[in-house]
Amino acid sequence: GKDMKYYVTVRNGNSARCSMVDSVTIRYRPGIANAFPKPMTICRGDSAALHVVYGGSLRWSPPTGLNCTNCADVVARPQRTTRYTVNADSL
Repeated sequence: GKDMKYYVTVRNGNSARCSMVDSVTIRYRPGIANAFPKPMTICRGDSAALHVVYGGSLRWSPPTGLNCTNCADVVARPQRTTRYTVNADSL
């Protein structure tokens, strides 16, 4: 597999003048399937669904802004630019 880089833009309200952009690189590891959405914008107060297909234990970090830290389907509602990482234990 190959690594993928995603960009997220967080805006304060509907104004494009007050925004921040960050990126995250998803590193592919054998045994875990990534099903992340295409690059997206999460406005303050909005959320985004993150999904991982995997049969083992998962751990998302940091926990801030996440509705679950050990689920395959996670809803992220960051209040500021945040880089989320998911770790998968081997089967």
